[in-house]
Amino acid sequence: MSYKRRRLELNISVLYGILQLVFIDNGSTAQPSTALTSSAFESTALAINSPRVKKNQTLPQGFDLKSGAATGITFTNRLNTDLSEKSFNLLNGSGVTLGDYDGDGRCDVFLAAMSGKNKLFRNLGNWKFKETTREAGLDRIIPYSSGAVFEDIDGDGWLDLIISTFGSGVRTYLNSGNSRFKLLGNPALESPFGSATLALADGDGDGDIDLYVTNYGLHTIQTKLKLRIRTVRGKPRVVGRYRDYYKIINGKLVEYGEPDALFLNNGQGIFEPVSWSGGTFSDEEGKPLAHGYRDLGLSAMFRDMNHDGLPDLYVCNDFQTPDRLWINQGFGKFRLIKRSAIKVSSYSSMGVDVGDLNRDGMDDFMVVDMLSRTHRLKMTQRVEAAPSIQTTGEQIWDRPQVSRNTVYVSEDHGQYAEVAHYAGLSATEWSWAPVFMDVDLDGYEDILIGNGHAQDNLDKDTLQSRSQFPNDSPQQLAIAFPALKTPNLAFRNMGQMRFKETGSAWGFESNQVSNAIALGDLDNDGDQDVVINCLNAPALVYENISQRARVAVRLKGRPGNTRGIGARISLIEAAFTQSQEIIGGGRYLSGDQAQRTFALTRPSNEKKRIEVRWRSGLLSTIQGIEANHLYVIHEPESSVAKRQGEGPKDARATLFREVSSVNKQHHATVKPDSRQSQPTWPLDRSTLGEALAWIDMDTDGDEDLAVSGGSKASAWLTNKGKENFENKIERKGMKSRSGESSFASATLNNSPGLLAVSQQSDPTAANALIHWMADGAEKEITKLPAGAYGPLAVSDVDNDGDLDLFVGGQSPWGNFPVSSDSLLLKNEHGDFEVDETNATSISRLHNIQGAIFCDWDLDGDSDLITSSEWGKIRWLINEKGTFNEQNKGIGSEKFRGIWQGLASGDFNEDGRPDLVVCNRGENTQWAQWRTDRFRLYYSKTIRKHETITFRSYFNRDQWLPISPLEDVSTWLTDANMRFASHADYASRSQEEILGDFLHEFEYLEIDTLETVILLNLPNGIEKVALNPVAQWAPCFGPTVADFNNDGHEDVFLSQNLDTGNHEWGRMDAGHGLLLLGDGEGSLNAIPSTASGIRLKNEQRGTATADFNQDGKMDLAVLERGEGAHLFVNQTEHTGVTVSLEGPSANPHCIGARLQKINLQTGNVYGPAKEIQSGSGYRSLNALKHVFAHPGKPFQIQVTWPNGKISRHSIPSGITKVTLQQP
Repeated sequence: MSYKRRRLELNISVLYGILQLVFIDNGSTAQPSTALTSSAFESTALAINSPRVKKNQTLPQGFDLKSGAATGITFTNRLNTDLSEKSFNLLNGSGVTLGDYDGDGRCDVFLAAMSGKNKLFRNLGNWKFKETTREAGLDRIIPYSSGAVFEDIDGDGWLDLIISTFGSGVRTYLNSGNSRFKLLGNPALESPFGSATLALADGDGDGDIDLYVTNYGLHTIQTKLKLRIRTVRGKPRVVGRYRDYYKIINGKLVEYGEPDALFLNNGQGIFEPVSWSGGTFSDEEGKPLAHGYRDLGLSAMFRDMNHDGLPDLYVCNDFQTPDRLWINQGFGKFRLIKRSAIKVSSYSSMGVDVGDLNRDGMDDFMVVDMLSRTHRLKMTQRVEAAPSIQTTGEQIWDRPQVSRNTVYVSEDHGQYAEVAHYAGLSATEWSWAPVFMDVDLDGYEDILIGNGHAQDNLDKDTLQSRSQFPNDSPQQLAIAFPALKTPNLAFRNMGQMRFKETGSAWGFESNQVSNAIALGDLDNDGDQDVVINCLNAPALVYENISQRARVAVRLKGRPGNTRGIGARISLIEAAFTQSQEIIGGGRYLSGDQAQRTFALTRPSNEKKRIEVRWRSGLLSTIQGIEANHLYVIHEPESSVAKRQGEGPKDARATLFREVSSVNKQHHATVKPDSRQSQPTWPLDRSTLGEALAWIDMDTDGDEDLAVSGGSKASAWLTNKGKENFENKIERKGMKSRSGESSFASATLNNSPGLLAVSQQSDPTAANALIHWMADGAEKEITKLPAGAYGPLAVSDVDNDGDLDLFVGGQSPWGNFPVSSDSLLLKNEHGDFEVDETNATSISRLHNIQGAIFCDWDLDGDSDLITSSEWGKIRWLINEKGTFNEQNKGIGSEKFRGIWQGLASGDFNEDGRPDLVVCNRGENTQWAQWRTDRFRLYYSKTIRKHETITFRSYFNRDQWLPISPLEDVSTWLTDANMRFASHADYASRSQEEILGDFLHEFEYLEIDTLETVILLNLPNGIEKVALNPVAQWAPCFGPTVADFNNDGHEDVFLSQNLDTGNHEWGRMDAGHGLLLLGDGEGSLNAIPSTASGIRLKNEQRGTATADFNQDGKMDLAVLERGEGAHLFVNQTEHTGVTVSLEGPSANPHCIGARLQKINLQTGNVYGPAKEIQSGSGYRSLNALKHVFAHPGKPFQIQVTWPNGKISRHSIPSGITKVTLQQP
């Protein structure tokens, strides 16, 4: 048959299908309306059943499960035990693909079988299907069929069929155009590999569809294989047939897979392989690969991840073989994404999907793993250990693998933030396929996940029982793993990257083992229905019953890519844009119908349009979109179409620019001492970090920078002007053997300088308070009791004119959360002595991570506010030199968190100091327990020289363990007798587990994980969670200043925590976050492309100063292991830097409060600012403030430390001023 004839038959068939569409409205029937506009598109009313809905009645949403008896889709992918024992990999299941293979306008269904026949079901309409496998020429049994995709690979307009297999390669069947398929000889696709998912796209840009095949492996360690092992050069090695599949590393047998394969299409459906070593593929550095990776490939998907019009490729690999994201460089060349772009990946990656989940115009993606949502399975399933560099053969320390799902939010510069915990998506059982689709048609894509397995190979009890017998012995084989039947899950997108599980509410909770999912419009109503291929259970067919307005879009591409694979479709309604991409295959073992659905979310009278950016680079625009219509859009000719393009990037300067001359100054992280390890507490205390301080050390009028050096000596970076800093002085005495340093400013005996704590890692050794002076001298002021100390804060607490000191107590290494007592040291003529009046109230402050003095109640004296790790924020109100805790009166008694640094600022500009307090955030391992109440039990008596900890969470009406049985067994010697199994342990409450040891434990409880603003209101405190982006990573150091000089206080947050523990992982989705205030109590996060700040590692101390005296607040940030980063403020608005001068005992007027005066009204306005020594995270800001200049003369009101109030006129045209205390 000629191409023209085939094309004519296709057009007639499609037109016939369109004419069969029926529009049903409230029971009435009308003929479909078809509109053609310059041959650019066809618009047809959809066949939607619209029930009568009463006012305010909720429209139905979700799915209706159709029975096989009703639909005629009777299919079960059967696999008996004998086959699965021959190859455990066969349990990975088989796929499903949807598409209109016969051109009648209805979507058909093909289901692959691991054993027995694959089946094709023709859609007859009205949810009736007929098996047509024999008639279509597909009745021949294809052993171990795994993946399946409908796609037009020869460009004739008819859907062809591609099937992957375990052991016999990939089969391609060409559609003859008469509802029959014919096997196409394709020698390059023949292979003995265990092939899985098929992904298709025009990878090389030549106009036809190319093919990527993931290969897993025919066998696995769990299969009974006879491996030949020999000793080579003193080391055991696998030799013979399986030498490339298995290696013995550190005494363990490690499994590898088979290289995947990329095939280029010659335009006729014949595929030719591409060499891994021929220059097509290169590594992160751009070096061509020498060979393919022997990964355990499960799935792959082509998607244009960076919106450059080229299909990129994400590959999911199992176990220690890492995932790969190949960025298309053009002309069919692929390069691995740089390692810093993705900081973590899933360990057992099964499937992936990509989409704009937060509707910010950039594509996000999700990879699924095997972590359970249920308490029982969390306690009974083994969590795989992190792979070593020896097993991966690659640099994994900068992209560790974790045994859970990962969700990646696209950021600027091609970077991704991993937010699965925050999204509520980290645990979805033994998952195979995430599918993004807008189930409820609200404009945001929801997520469906199929899960389950024939046997729970992670069950600890079974693994323990089997380990008692030799491998493959009859005794071991007789111990069977339990079946793992868990409900499938659906997550509704709540916006802001939050998801709510709604599987049961949406009728999607089947507990059949659901391997493969595909989407298609099976009833021509414009939404997406779902078909799932299950293992040893009937296939699931779901009708989408959502009733909201929608449009459906299909594409009609040019020959070679007739379905428009790789095209991006956008529905634009005013300022709201939805976008999706037409994909070929890419679902786990499966492929969707080439149609996409969009919700109409705006009023009908608002203008709407569809844009299609084709893989060819052309752009189609369709105006005047109508609800409940199908749009078939034709790819235009290049002579009449616009070429796609992102347009020039915004070239505006960032708010900050990094000064390279001080980047990566000397600094070394402190390594933990194994003698002070704490096996039951996973957090490495050496990660808590160090401090920065701005102070004019050489008294030349500009600020110098002090940097604590971790395990090295601390140093002064002397400001030499013109953004140059000289590493002038190193202080050996300032070396912190514990890795924890803090700074505060003090003038003692007329000698200005810094106060710092030099402390030892040995909790029994005495520490010292050091005064580091301008002339380079260093003096030990006083000895401090043995223990650990954190933040310092200075103020004149007794109003005697000199400066007193608060020293926050912390937990010594190996003893968390047992804490040293805090101290308040009164300044008596330059000597610091313990304030006995306040000793009791101050000593009760434990695990202090942040401390500031500020006049909270505006009564003229300095109040003390502290934040505790695993504790409260505490307000100690100063009443004539005596501190009384007033948390209950303030209304903050419930704010218990893993608090870190804190800072004050007048965010709502009412003249009262508010707080910003850093916390662990909501993107950590705590989120997977789905509660906000946690307890940390601890005992100092059970084991000598070690504090035992036990973690638990509140679930409904009882406290349940987080700590696994393995942790408890390290201190509970008779654990094996108390608990018959892991399953028994999982069934016990916390009280039952601790039993008669409960009385030996104390506990701390938390209920808040958010980083927050606390607004100081007349009737108490209002807690406001910071922007969601601020919750994506642990925060440590807040710094407050008006960075953009708009008159409102802004905040910078230092972020990230690397726990050094596989269970908790790296919490490093942050880069240092800048939030701009609006003067009304809200702070809005800005991306790093606007802020100019992007730090990849853990940040701790931060401090701000106008170091170049240009009327703009600059910023210093300490990055662990990298040193100090200095960012110069380059906002276009210039402010006025205000310095205060006071008496010699308090020369910088610490404790003074400043605020602008409106000359017309005489009233104060804008934020009130205080001069503080000690703020944020152990650090010291410059003892000056920058005020936004209104462009005309204004006044500043100063409330001085001695209680006097004065007003000072500030003329136009100046950038700095010094005011004298009266």
